[in-house]
Amino acid sequence: MSKEIKRISVSAFENIAKQATNESTVVWEGLELNIRSQLPFDEMLAFVNEVATSCFFEDGSYAPEMMDFMIRRGLLYRYANFRLPQDINKQYWLAYATDAVEFVYNHIDTRQFQAITTAIREKVEHQCDLMVSESQQKLNALLSQFDSFAANMEQAFSNVSPDELRNLVSVINNGEPLSEKKIVEAYADHLRANAGDVDDKHSED
Repeated sequence: MSKEIKRISVSAFENIAKQATNESTVVWEGLELNIRSQLPFDEMLAFVNEVATSCFFEDGSYAPEMMDFMIRRGLLYRYANFRLPQDINKQYWLAYATDAVEFVYNHIDTRQFQAITTAIREKVEHQCDLMVSESQQKLNALLSQFDSFAANMEQAFSNVSPDELRNLVSVINNGEPLSEKKIVEAYADHLRANAGDVDDKHSED
């Protein structure tokens, strides 16, 4: 009979966790900063998602240069009590023109921060893989349409002579983009016209 595992109670576990100071007040360049050593779960998720999504624009293009800036930006306002301007150009300037980011980093739990940056990179890589997969699927669908179009045209024009084909092209080539439907309709009209000529010859005989 296996021995029952004696588990640590939730309250005892929480009491130990509370002893770890999660917030500290420090002075940077004469300014008093309140810095959290860790982010709560929901803010951690928001941080990861915010940075990862910022690396992709609405047109689907990938902008890896956004990652470092957005991480630095998140460090300033998520871990510390910096208020950032609305202008993203000013945000970029403040994130790199001072050592505020490095100062905050030295007062946080780097284990969590490293886990966050790892999650960001993996999320970005996953999104890139999805984009490549979607592009490949679209390409395969397009190639399949081309193959189908070629097969239909080969079947439709299998019994057409070179002279008939030249006449057919002259009929449908009116400056508009060609389509499979347009070509088939023109060919059908051509066949009906030829059938009419044959009937007329039989009537004359």
